Amino acid sequence: MLTIAVCDDDPAFAYTLTQKLRELCAHYVPDHIDCQILPEFTSATEVLRYLSKYSIDILFLDIVMPQTNGFQLAGVLMERYPNTLILFVSAHDDFVYKSFAFNPFRFLRKEHLAKELPYALQKAVEKCMAENEILSLQTTEGKIVVRIQDILYFLSEKNYYSVHCASGAVYRCRGTISSVEQETQKYDFFRIRPACLINKTHIKHVDDKNAAVHMKDGAVISISRSKISEFINSYAKSTHNAK
Repeated sequence: MLTIAVCDDDPAFAYTLTQKLRELCAHYVPDHIDCQILPEFTSATEVLRYLSKYSIDILFLDIVMPQTNGFQLAGVLMERYPNTLILFVSAHDDFVYKSFAFNPFRFLRKEHLAKELPYALQKAVEKCMAENEILSLQTTEGKIVVRIQDILYFLSEKNYYSVHCASGAVYRCRGTISSVEQETQKYDFFRIRPACLINKTHIKHVDDKNAAVHMKDGAVISISRSKISEFINSYAKSTHNAK
């Protein structure tokens, strides 16, 4: 079950956005996923009351609201309901930098919602699905199952490739990195050089001056000169509106 909700103190806008999400989900949520669009919430209190009994996977959240504003609610969600993906939806573009403290998945501008919403929803759904999706690997030590979101990168080693995970574990598999690239193409991976396929969600910093990516595990991996432009564009697209 994938649960999506809207919280905005403007009932008319909240209703319109909810209806738009219903339309878009028909295109961006796979048929095998049971998707529920909740009736719109108009206050933080309503959201927290619902979360005390049920879960929300994706929340489109207004910022300027009476009593408890969107930032305050996001702070509570980060502490108590960290699995809820937050997408701020605001008419105030200047709030984008303040939103960083709450690690939102996206920051959407109400004036540009028609353009920004489809892609943001698509990526949010993909992220939620990836968090529960797995990759079955035949390693040199036997068959294992790894969550997609736990994989940092793959490195090619002649007739083998290694799988580096967020836990620090490294697995060695027989095969080509090209075959792995095919298996992970619907996720946020990018082949930055012939021998390396990285998970963009685990990038800490991109050093375009020195053509390298700094991964969250401390690894610094160089980007092929022929791939720099394509990678920068791909990475910028994947993080657009999130910063």
